[in-house]
Amino acid sequence: MVNRIEQYTAHVEVFTHGGQRYTTPHVIVATPLNTWHQIDFRPALPPAKLRLSQARHAGAGLKCFVQVRGHYPGLLALAAAPDLFSLLTTGHLEGDTTWLIGFSAARPQALTPEWAQKALAPLLPEAEVLAIVGHHWAVDPLALGTWANFKPGQVMHLEALRAPAGRVSFASADIATAWRGYIDGAIESGLRAAAWLRSQTTG
Repeated sequence: MVNRIEQYTAHVEVFTHGGQRYTTPHVIVATPLNTWHQIDFRPALPPAKLRLSQARHAGAGLKCFVQVRGHYPGLLALAAAPDLFSLLTTGHLEGDTTWLIGFSAARPQALTPEWAQKALAPLLPEAEVLAIVGHHWAVDPLALGTWANFKPGQVMHLEALRAPAGRVSFASADIATAWRGYIDGAIESGLRAAAWLRSQTTG
């Protein structure tokens, strides 16, 4: 995990928590926007980048897959807070079970079948949970969020977020022009950063 990036006149040095140091002419930072402020940039990040990273975008939901006994074809259920699942839909049928896809604003300490059973109760009280699969990216220190949804006013700084800073460029689905927060946006952003790098090395 990178903890410091130092820029010099003709190169960049990257340091990790494990004590490794890498030297390179240029760097592309491809970590989520919400994590940028955790890296010690020297010189410091431009103000807009630092400020928005510290504030974070609003994407902090939980998406998980819950296996239940029985068949629930074509299910689509919506609920308001405080229900733990705000959206629940059928993923696919597998044998005599159904994999449901659930979205939630909750932040459980662990994604266990017991938590899923409680979360399903208001929508499917008869369902028997067999398994749950997912990862809470909003509390993962390497992500600190899910797909990017900008808070009011943040999108106005999108160009500043995308702009290189010296010998460092940035690539993330969070700062894509189109399909922000999706793999399509990540590819677009990566292509933009690669084009910048090519211009720096061949120009």
